[in-house]
Amino acid sequence: SIKIGLAVVAIVVVIVIAQLVRHQQTMIYNNEKDEQYSQYLEASRTALEQGDLDNAIAESQKAIAVIKEGDIAPYDVLIQSYLGQGKYEQAAETIKEAKAENEGKENPIDLSGQEKSIVDYAWSLALQSIQNGDMETGLDIFNTLSAYFPDNVDVDEKKQVMENAASITGLVSSGDYENAQANLNKIIELGYDDVANCFAYISNMSF
Repeated sequence: SIKIGLAVVAIVVVIVIAQLVRHQQTMIYNNEKDEQYSQYLEASRTALEQGDLDNAIAESQKAIAVIKEGDIAPYDVLIQSYLGQGKYEQAAETIKEAKAENEGKENPIDLSGQEKSIVDYAWSLALQSIQNGDMETGLDIFNTLSAYFPDNVDVDEKKQVMENAASITGLVSSGDYENAQANLNKIIELGYDDVANCFAYISNMSF
């Protein structure tokens, strides 16, 4: 009985020691991971501030690989870097991937602010294309974004504006000024006077 009792005690001691060692190893691993994350994140922020966007992208991607759950900081750097390079589609892809990784988590990260930055940037490109008389490019931009952000009301609205803008040119070319004016009115009703001003000449045409 004594031998059995000693054997049980020995087994318990071994199990406890193994658990302590495993716990210590986990703590060491987590500490190293946190330190790595901090280093990568700081390096990405520094690179972004210095305008070294390629390096900012590389370092933020490393940070994402060892990310602290719930932290959007490396995603923010990555998206800012892509936008700085004029790559709105890669920025949108980043948000799509981040949402997929966080799906079902108890506290998913909120990237709505970053998504708005992408939409605002894309709108500036689309508006510039309209001002240059290139309606189709503006429409293509928001067709692309609607695939990445299917639930974004702002994207849907701007896509509608782009569709109307793109249609106006064709309607004017065919002499259908009445429908051109109707589509222009839709743009005005949505509050996009910056787009409507590009078609101000329509109202002066005779029907």
